[in-house]
Amino acid sequence: MKLGTMKVSPIVAIILLGVICSVIYACRHVMVVDAGQLLERGFLFTQGELVPFGPRSSKTNFIWGSLVSVYTGIFLAIGGTKALLGGILLTQLAGLWLLTRAKFLNVSTPFFLLFAFLFWCSPWRSSEVFIWNPSLLLPLSCLWLYGLDRCYRGDNFLGTFLIGLSVAFTIQIHNSHLFLVILTLLLWARKQIKVDLRAAFLSIVVLLVMLIPTFIALKNNPAIMEMNQGKVSLFGNLFNFGEAVKGLLYWFRYPSFYFGATTFQLPKIIWASATLWEQAWFVIKWLVAVPSLVYVAYCNYRFFRHSRYTKLKTLCVCAIISLISVSALSPVPFNFWHLYLVYPFALIPIASITVERANLKPWLIGVTVYFLCYSWFSSIHSHKHRHDADLEGQYQRRIQQAERISEKFAPFSLKMW
Repeated sequence: MKLGTMKVSPIVAIILLGVICSVIYACRHVMVVDAGQLLERGFLFTQGELVPFGPRSSKTNFIWGSLVSVYTGIFLAIGGTKALLGGILLTQLAGLWLLTRAKFLNVSTPFFLLFAFLFWCSPWRSSEVFIWNPSLLLPLSCLWLYGLDRCYRGDNFLGTFLIGLSVAFTIQIHNSHLFLVILTLLLWARKQIKVDLRAAFLSIVVLLVMLIPTFIALKNNPAIMEMNQGKVSLFGNLFNFGEAVKGLLYWFRYPSFYFGATTFQLPKIIWASATLWEQAWFVIKWLVAVPSLVYVAYCNYRFFRHSRYTKLKTLCVCAIISLISVSALSPVPFNFWHLYLVYPFALIPIASITVERANLKPWLIGVTVYFLCYSWFSSIHSHKHRHDADLEGQYQRRIQQAERISEKFAPFSLKMW
C-alpha cells in the first residue's frame, strides 16, 4: 500500500484504519450509566479511595476485584477522560500485537492479515474504545491466545501462566471469564496443551493477591454480599432454549456486518418523519447485514468441512462447545457485550475461507469503505455516541459532587491515604 510516495506495510495500514475508526467513535462518546460507574470508581482512586469491586453484573452482585478501579483511576490521573480513552485504545493495540506474536495464527501471511483486518477494523472492535468493562475483554482474549501459542510451542510454564493471568484479569471485569476457563479445560482434556501446575498455582496466587482489598472490604462489611443481589438462577438459559441458542448465534454474528443494535444503530426511527439520509442508511445497513450473515454461515461450513488447519479447527470446535456451555450456564439473557471474549475466535473460519478468494482486493476496498462509513454515521447519533457529545465536560460536572460519590461507595471503599 502507498500513501503518496511512502510505502506502508499492510499491518501498519490495518492499524491506521482501526485507529481512525476508533477515534471517530471516541470523540463522540456519550456519558451512559456504565461509563459513569467506571469514572466514579476511577475518580475515587485519584482521591485516595479504592473501590475493590467493579460495576454490578447483570441481575447479580458486583464484580469482585479492584482492577477496573485502578486501571480507570491511573489514566484519569494522567489526563482525564481523553487519557482513559487513549489508554483503552493502547491496551487493545497491545492485544493486536500479542496476536501478531502468536505463531499458530500465522499459518500464512494472507490469512493472518485478513484475520487482523477483521479483528482490528470492524466496528465490533473499533467502537469499543468506550468507557465500560467490555472494552477490556478483547485484549484479554488476545492474551489468552498468546498463552495458548506458548503452550503449543512447548513453553508450558509461561503459556499456562499467561492463560491463568488472562482468566485472573477477566474475573475482575466480567462473569464471562467462564468461557476461557471451560475452553482451557477442553483443550487440556483433548491433550492439545499441557498445563504446568506451578504456573497455574502462581496465577491463582496473583489473583488472590489482587483480591486482598475485596476480602478486606467483605470482612469490614459482610452485608456487601447481599447488596444489589438479583433473583436469578444458574442454568437459567438451559431451560430457556431461545436464550441458549442466542448465545451460540454470536459465533456467526461477530464476524458479520450485523452489528450490535444498542451501540451502532440509530434508535428506532419513525419512517414517515425520518430524513432521507436516515432512511437510506437504515436500508443500506440491512442490505449489507443479512447477506453477511449468510456468508459467515457458508464460511463456517467450508471451514469445518474442508480446512487443512487442524489446530485452528480443533480450537474453534472447543470454543463453540465452551460458548454453548456458557450460554446454558448463564442466568441472564445475552446481549452482544456479554460474549466479547468469543470475538477473535469467531473470526478464524471467515478469514480462513475468504482468503481463498481469487481476487480479494476489491472485497477489501469495499469493506474498508463500509467500515469507515459505518463508523461515521453510527457515531453521529446512537445510544452511546452522539455528534455533540462532551464527555470530559460531563465528567467534570459529575465529580463536582465528590462528596455524594464518596458517600455512595462508603460501604465498601477503602482509604489508601
